[in-house]
Amino acid sequence: MNSEDWIHVFLFYAALQLAWTIIVRLMPDLLGKSIISRIQLKNNEQLEKLKANLNEASQKDIEGLKAQYSALHSSVSYLSSAHSEMRSKTLAATETLWENFLLVQNTFSAVTFIESILTLNELKELFRSTASNSMKQSIIHYKDEQKLSEQMQKCFLPNRNNARLYVSDRLWLIYYCATAFYARLALLTQISLKKNEYQNWREDEPMIQLLSNILPKNIVDNLVNCKPDEYNPTMHQAMTYIDAALLKESRKVISGSQALAESLTDINAVMQLELANIDAQRSK
Repeated sequence: MNSEDWIHVFLFYAALQLAWTIIVRLMPDLLGKSIISRIQLKNNEQLEKLKANLNEASQKDIEGLKAQYSALHSSVSYLSSAHSEMRSKTLAATETLWENFLLVQNTFSAVTFIESILTLNELKELFRSTASNSMKQSIIHYKDEQKLSEQMQKCFLPNRNNARLYVSDRLWLIYYCATAFYARLALLTQISLKKNEYQNWREDEPMIQLLSNILPKNIVDNLVNCKPDEYNPTMHQAMTYIDAALLKESRKVISGSQALAESLTDINAVMQLELANIDAQRSK
């Protein structure tokens, strides 16, 4: 082997050594980039898959929430519609009871007028005396049972019982006791005329019980305590207390119905707003 061959061999091994050095130095970088590229690709694929799953789950949640709110909104709308009809009937029923009470009060006004302006001794004298006077003539028809029965039938309207379904128990109790108070007073007047002896309503147990169902005990006690020779308008006071109790409960029923109607309207508006928000989220 001559010198040129050695030179060629040397150059070959030198070139081989250089190539190997380049390969060794570049290989880690090339391998790293390849591995990183593959990892990034895989991560991107998983990330896209995760986003798709999250979007799908989010859409399902939104649809489920919308379905719930839609069902609730429908229920509130139905309840609001039903209450609107019920409210009109409640108002009509309350008005019926009040009008009937006024009719009863007016029917027996002659008796309450006499009871309101005379003292206890004067009332006793009025019924004890057989002499006729204008006051006694104004109530003399109460002595006739048939006339009194017809009078009661006319003043107690038949549709009043239909109102019972749409008013509170307390309002119905006050109305019943209030009208019964006047009817009982008319009956006591009839007995007074027949016996020529005044029947004091303040000493009548049924009358006291009727008042006790409406008014506090201390007020009832003050009403039934009356001195014979002093003017004490307890009948007028009793009528005023009864009126006030009936009015107060009637207004409570009306205002309570109004408050519920307003609450249902507010809830319905909130439901519509929430449904609009859900539709906005779904469109994103």
